[in-house]
Amino acid sequence: MTPEGWSVATLKEIGTFSKGSGIKKDDVLEVGIPCIRYGQIYTEFENVIKHVRTFVSGTVAKSSRQLSAGEILFAGSGETKEEIGKCVAYVEDVGAVAGGDIVILTPKGANSCFLGFALNAYDVVVQKTERAQGDAVVHISASSLATIQVLLPPLPEQQAIAEALSDADALVESLDALIAKKRDMKQAAMQQLLTGRTRLPGFSNDWQENRLGELLNYEQPTRYLVQSAEYESEGTTPVLTAGKSFILGYTSETEGVYDKGPTILFDDFTTATQWVDFPFKVKSSACKMLTSRDPAVSLRFVYEMMATISYVPTDHMRHWIGIASHWSVAVPRPAEQLAIAEVLADMDAEIDALVAQREKAELEKQGMMQELLSGRVRLV
Repeated sequence: MTPEGWSVATLKEIGTFSKGSGIKKDDVLEVGIPCIRYGQIYTEFENVIKHVRTFVSGTVAKSSRQLSAGEILFAGSGETKEEIGKCVAYVEDVGAVAGGDIVILTPKGANSCFLGFALNAYDVVVQKTERAQGDAVVHISASSLATIQVLLPPLPEQQAIAEALSDADALVESLDALIAKKRDMKQAAMQQLLTGRTRLPGFSNDWQENRLGELLNYEQPTRYLVQSAEYESEGTTPVLTAGKSFILGYTSETEGVYDKGPTILFDDFTTATQWVDFPFKVKSSACKMLTSRDPAVSLRFVYEMMATISYVPTDHMRHWIGIASHWSVAVPRPAEQLAIAEVLADMDAEIDALVAQREKAELEKQGMMQELLSGRVRLV
């Protein structure tokens, strides 16, 4: 049911379509005429373009589509049907140009910021998915986008919704910026504390060189491998990988759970590490569990130290026994190890709290989008 006072319109009724042109990856410069490439719609922008950080020369710009404030930019190609047609509202006129594979909607009589949110809402995403074409590379055309239907409240309500959602966006972005700042601060602290260039008060003893294999024991993951790859979205026992994804899902399996206290999860092929201080199972036989040989050695300190080692694997081979265990690191006495580890762990805890706050803010924003863009909640 259409909310009172709202209407349903197709995009061809809202405005006219055109296409971007030109701009190859090699054309992008650090200074020049602002430009937007279709891939940035997926990777750099959410619903509204607020800052353009890529540029092209005047020569390239002349052969590209000049944008005007208020236009809506759709990614005309992508990797999956679920993501095709991601769009952003270009609301500030900074003289930018649009590259190829961007479909442009020039609306008339609609709030562009509102459309930036509304055209990324779930029901519209479903419509775009249904119109996508292709498998390896998925495309969506202007003629297909033109048939998409969207709910339109009166213009003043569009403006109010856009402002509310923009405020929610701004909160998420401010948390992103704060998280990035805190991570930079931790990285700087690691560079100082883990090299001994900066010493914490009360410590002055020399550091001693040790191989990682002298500091750490390793355990093979065989008994902790998850049996079923049908992971659950929630549960008591997470299934881990040492890579960036870290928690792959959850399992109800109760046998073979690693529950021996803190460990460094080490990927034998990539040398990626994760700090784990809760019970878990693992997906891959490439994972090793590293623990301290000597209780006096701070495992957390060694974990942080390992993160500073610059090594890029070039072969698909197992690394711990033959390579990584022989890496040499300078280690202070146990009391200083513990003090450094506590400082860095406190910084991690602060970052984790901000990440949780950011996730909550993002969920609240998504909830606002569902309620406001459907008309289930009306703004006075």
